[in-house]
Amino acid sequence: MAELTSWSQRRLAMGVLSPWRDERVRPIAAAGAIGAWTTVAAGSLLRPGPSPSIFWFGAEATSPTATWICTLVIGLATVLSVVAWAALASVVRRRPVAVRTVAWTTVWWAAPFAIGPPLFSHDIFSYAAQGELVARGLDPYRFGPAALGRGAFLDPVSHLWRHTTAPYGPLWLRTAGVLAVASGHHPAVLVLLLHLLAVGCVAATGWLVVRLARRLGRDPSLVLAIALGSPLVLLHLVSGAHNEAMMIALLVGGLVLLQDRQLVLGVIAIAAAASIKAPAALGLVFVGWALPVPPAPRLRQAAAATATLVGGVFAMAAIAAATGLGWGWVHALTNPGRVRPLESPFGAAGIAVASAGRALGLVDSGGTIATAAMMLGLVVGAAGIVIILLRSHDRVPVVSFGLAWGVAMLCGPALYPWYLAAPLALMAFARQPWRRTAAMGVATFFSLVTLPTGVGLLPDLGILGLWVVPVLSAAGAVWWWRRHDLEQQLPEVRVSG
Repeated sequence: MAELTSWSQRRLAMGVLSPWRDERVRPIAAAGAIGAWTTVAAGSLLRPGPSPSIFWFGAEATSPTATWICTLVIGLATVLSVVAWAALASVVRRRPVAVRTVAWTTVWWAAPFAIGPPLFSHDIFSYAAQGELVARGLDPYRFGPAALGRGAFLDPVSHLWRHTTAPYGPLWLRTAGVLAVASGHHPAVLVLLLHLLAVGCVAATGWLVVRLARRLGRDPSLVLAIALGSPLVLLHLVSGAHNEAMMIALLVGGLVLLQDRQLVLGVIAIAAAASIKAPAALGLVFVGWALPVPPAPRLRQAAAATATLVGGVFAMAAIAAATGLGWGWVHALTNPGRVRPLESPFGAAGIAVASAGRALGLVDSGGTIATAAMMLGLVVGAAGIVIILLRSHDRVPVVSFGLAWGVAMLCGPALYPWYLAAPLALMAFARQPWRRTAAMGVATFFSLVTLPTGVGLLPDLGILGLWVVPVLSAAGAVWWWRRHDLEQQLPEVRVSG
């Protein structure tokens, strides 16, 4: 079995480094590359914002027929990428494949997304506008991009977020401000620099996950294939250039430091990740909980988790002070929840039930029902995190942290595909194949629900689109529970992360 493959066996495969020279990997690498290049080529005609396409020299699909054809081609190409990703993971799991072979395969898949225009989201244009605000000395926690006035910075920003303050941490905004100065305050150059930053962070994450996998005794080739070869990463971190890329790099770096017994530096790295996006702070709790050597009393674990969290908050305060931006972002953390995308299980369920209630004449307004569903999701998510924390027994809780993070995102009021990139990458470290398979299934679904324009596909399905995610989530939760329950009945199966 792949899980039992020794490092010596892995080293036997090191003579084959290029995916084009390995007859097992060659067709998989080719299929993934074709899917990636096709997605970028067709997506360039449907790109969000005014970002120029190097493939079509700025051409854009405007007629309904051309748009429909491009959408169909992109869907088929993405499916091809998913199939190639699953095939790569399957090959690596069964037989030894060199880490560098897997790395070069993912490079071939990522290349078109790295050199093409930003696709699948408008957020990079918001990043650019917020960076320009910082560069001009304006507080992005008090002013939205509209404060820049009409022009090249504001025009590509979505109308939903033009007057919205930044929900991102001070480390990210200061980084964007530095890049704005480096770009000479040129919007196109700043977007390019932000895109390059995301690509660089994804590359750094690849190097770090290999190091962490080796430290934890996992197969680095398999972890790398699942964590970085995912279409979710390629579409939303490499192409979409979301700031999750920088957050994940810092987070995995912190976990590597913790594995190397560098507690202070590890906590600082995780705090830095949380100073980009707040959910990463959950890692501080899991790290502290795992510090006492098991079996340790729950009270001692809780005390260690509290101490680690407090230390992390102090590190975040130092970062906030060093950037000069402070804690204003805390008030804006709920801003993404102003829009409830149908990818959120509880959010979509609330909308669906409210819509059915209005259609049957049972309610006049579905606002109360939608809010109740959102609150229920928060309660379920909190309960899930506590249960996972209590059952976490790993010295470096990579998988339990990833699982808890995924639960928190899936139960939240707003969910976008790139929110799941970090937890799904951490789930690649799971020992149990069924857990990795579940993570890959979730990544596959969320890789298929967004167009290169940044528009979700579910609203186009009408009433059916309201129920897709809630029904699939309920079925997945039942399957997970039954599979976990079966695992607990088999004492010979190892269940730790």
